[in-house]
Amino acid sequence: MANTDKEGAPIDPLAALEKTADAERLMNDVQKPRIEALQSVSDHYNSDPYALSSKARKRFREDKKVDQQKRKADDNLKGRYGLPSSLTLLEDDEQAKEDAKALWLKEKQKYIPQEHTKRRKLSSEIVTIQGSSSSSSRSASSTNPVSSLRAKILQNTAAKRSSAFGSISSGSRLPKG
Repeated sequence: MANTDKEGAPIDPLAALEKTADAERLMNDVQKPRIEALQSVSDHYNSDPYALSSKARKRFREDKKVDQQKRKADDNLKGRYGLPSSLTLLEDDEQAKEDAKALWLKEKQKYIPQEHTKRRKLSSEIVTIQGSSSSSSRSASSTNPVSSLRAKILQNTAAKRSSAFGSISSGSRLPKG
């Protein structure tokens, strides 16, 4: 008789131990995960369709409510600032805020030198206008009332701007009142 007979002679103890270890490993590695996967698929297909449908409808209603609130806020913002309704607004998240702030700072740095150049040019034009208008206003007042009025307006405008810039003082001031 051979060792493979179940009824016959005793089996080698090491071979029996190996067979049980292999069977246990097969059960833990292959059969158990497969049974769990089949059970989850079975639960999915055999579950209550009404419960699943009601969960899906509830989630859809909540998402729809949030979307409507966002759309209403966007429409209010567009109406307040007169923006076109076809304009799409960005989501208000941290990344968008950081990007907008970085872009604003970059454009501000470009704008500062331009504004400084404009102010310098404007202040030099005001000085030139003041000097020429004060001398021409005396001679023009006797000849043409329109040019006298124009000279006076230019002089007053120059005085206002120079006082706003604080760098140029003017001799003529309008009475406060």
